Amino acid sequence: FSGWVVFLAGVFLIGVVGFLLRKKKESCIP
Repeated sequence: FSGWVVFLAGVFLIGVVGFLLRKKKESCIP
């Protein structure tokens, strides 16, 4: 059970980080 929680948390974190990085890149482009 805890394995699934860690897996889902990892996927969620990766998605959030990817979204933030994409947002940062777009804001850097003039």
